[in-house]
Amino acid sequence: MQRRERKAELRGEIENEEGNFWVTSWCKIRLNEADFGFGKPAWIGPTDGKEPPPGFMNFFTLTDYCHSINGDGIESWLMLEEKEMQTFESNPDFLAFAYPN
Repeated sequence: MQRRERKAELRGEIENEEGNFWVTSWCKIRLNEADFGFGKPAWIGPTDGKEPPPGFMNFFTLTDYCHSINGDGIESWLMLEEKEMQTFESNPDFLAFAYPN
């Protein structure tokens, strides 16, 4: 079996297994400074905010966040199934440092 085929096979096994979560970081990539000729973006994201893109369930993405007071921070996008999201939204340890919306 060739490397590419094996990689696709393993990815399929992982994606179909319940309880897996994917985590990625866009921190320090400086996407918020990208200028494609019409100015820097006000906000960046992997989706329009209405629906997660296909294949993005159980996915955490971290990005740089420019806090209005101290200028730094991290924003995290959680794209979860409803039952997992309810667990996060009711967890006091999570809510102690998060601002879910």
